[in-house]
Amino acid sequence: MSDFTDSSGCKNRFWCERCRDTGSRGKNFRQFGLKHYTLPADGPDFSCPAGVPWDFAPANSNHEISNHETKKSPAASPAMASAAATSPAGVGAAIKSLLQSFGVAAKPGCGCNAVAARWDAAGLAWCELHQAELTDYLVSQGKARGWLLGVAARMTAPAIVAEAIARVKAARRGP
Repeated sequence: MSDFTDSSGCKNRFWCERCRDTGSRGKNFRQFGLKHYTLPADGPDFSCPAGVPWDFAPANSNHEISNHETKKSPAASPAMASAAATSPAGVGAAIKSLLQSFGVAAKPGCGCNAVAARWDAAGLAWCELHQAELTDYLVSQGKARGWLLGVAARMTAPAIVAEAIARVKAARRGP
């Protein structure tokens, strides 16, 4: 198991708001971390090695991702973008590919590529844990941009997210 504090999500401050949450949301996140990472010696309620305080909330909440905790997630740093560019295709890239197969492509300035890169940098485990947030983002963007409507959005978006996760897992398993 890898060390949580060495993960790209921790190093790039992608998880700070959730990790430092003292409520059930944060506790659930840290318990999930125990299953996938080695946590610092003081257990799931560990002191942040970067000094991020408990109940941290970013000052800038104006990001492309909407709804829930992701609306205040840190913007993609250059390190996150680099990690996404050098890592195998992630969930963000898989979602983009699926949407492109339906004729939905990112438009200049829409923010979709940045969101996909953020999801790729966050990693498969994070995307699996946050499928509802990814789905909510697709629904909100689909409605706003006219490529998913009403009930169809609620039925289609979860299937797109699930299929993207399945494709990433299959690609990592190999032939």
